[in-house]
Amino acid sequence: MEKLKVFTSTYNYKGTDRLDITLYGKDPIGSFFAPTNSMLMGYKSGNCSVEEYTTLYERLMDESIKNNPEIWSAILHQQRVTLV
Repeated sequence: MEKLKVFTSTYNYKGTDRLDITLYGKDPIGSFFAPTNSMLMGYKSGNCSVEEYTTLYERLMDESIKNNPEIWSAILHQQRVTLV
């Protein structure tokens, strides 16, 4: 099995491997990887450092993988994904 290749891009990327992980994105799978509104607003307002945001996001993803293993499995079995 080939390893998953993960890329990031700006929101306007249109490739077939695009996964919109933005808070208000329309991608139903991407929503499982989106930050919470409070996390995003805390970071944008300067009340949350990059390090704090990273820690919060990692915790959120730990919960997401526990609660949604089938979604994570679907992503992990792809050859390539680009997060926008």
